[in-house]
Amino acid sequence: MAGRTDSTGNELVHAVVCGYDVGVRIAASQTADGIRTRQSGRWAAFASAATAGSLLKLDPAGFRMRWRYRV
Repeated sequence: MAGRTDSTGNELVHAVVCGYDVGVRIAASQTADGIRTRQSGRWAAFASAATAGSLLKLDPAGFRMRWRYRV
């Protein structure tokens, strides 16, 4: 994705950090009562989408619009 968007190294690092931030926040919000497992599949798609959205330089409104049609 970074190659297709001609992203710089800094933009790639920023996107990865953004993805990790989203993923960790979702993973941390899980409760033991509601979810029996802590497998990464529960939050990895959101982290990946955040990373891609950052590389595509989507603003919040653009990201919401694209997410709505992909879920």
